[in-house]
Amino acid sequence: MFKFEVKSLDVVDVARIIAVSAVIMAVSWILAQLINRAVRRGAKYARLRPEVTHSVTRGITVIFLLMGLVGILTYTGLASLWALVAGLGVIGIVVSLALQATLSNMIAGIVLLMDRTIRLGDLIEISGIKGKVVKIGIRSTWIKTETGDLVIVPNSTMTNVPLKNHSLSARLYKETEEKADVQNSA
Repeated sequence: MFKFEVKSLDVVDVARIIAVSAVIMAVSWILAQLINRAVRRGAKYARLRPEVTHSVTRGITVIFLLMGLVGILTYTGLASLWALVAGLGVIGIVVSLALQATLSNMIAGIVLLMDRTIRLGDLIEISGIKGKVVKIGIRSTWIKTETGDLVIVPNSTMTNVPLKNHSLSARLYKETEEKADVQNSA
């Protein structure tokens, strides 16, 4: 069923494999850093929180290093490209199913941070909980109630349940007035 062919390698072959492997990983690293630089610039322009930017750039780096590893395994003949892609696909499906709730909260956290429907210090009401937002994390949002209790709400709940932001209307009114003042002065 499986055939393994054993080749004898001399020092030159081993040196070439090491050199090509190093080049593949270096190219993968450089590409990841170039894309990460662009992501950081875009995140700065979009005023994303540093935690979001860090998570995205870390993910990009891991993906590119895995692609480099796949390239090395294919080059050395230790695995075929299609077998590796199929294996990574199966692993990806298993991991995504196992982490479905966590990934849902993380994606919801990114949406909350990008959408800016809530900010730190906003007075919100969600699912009968009313209080000030004290932390917006990648997985959950922390709300300090009027009684001083700290309630941690998963971000997927924050995006899937009706949310009343008592601070948003005042903020939107202020931003609208500032834009009108800028347009009138021009």
